Amino acid sequence: MKSWTIFLAACLYLLPSLEAAKVTHAPWDKDASGAPIEVYTLTSPKAEVKIVTYGARLISIRVPNRDGVMGNVILGTTSCRITRPP
Repeated sequence: MKSWTIFLAACLYLLPSLEAAKVTHAPWDKDASGAPIEVYTLTSPKAEVKIVTYGARLISIRVPNRDGVMGNVILGTTSCRITRPP
């Protein structure tokens, strides 16, 4: 539920500049069975949001800080692989 709330908040933040928004997708990783996972990127002048097709996970929300420097506000991994202790 929390990730959908963040996603909706990001969409509402981007809404005023959707006319300039661009959506792209690319290969990202593979899951445990070897199936491909893609990343979809929504880019606008105000922000960039990346969502993967592996559970609709948000992997990046880049927004400007008070100085205008873009930074990622999502904490997490850049891969879908989970490492477990032996």
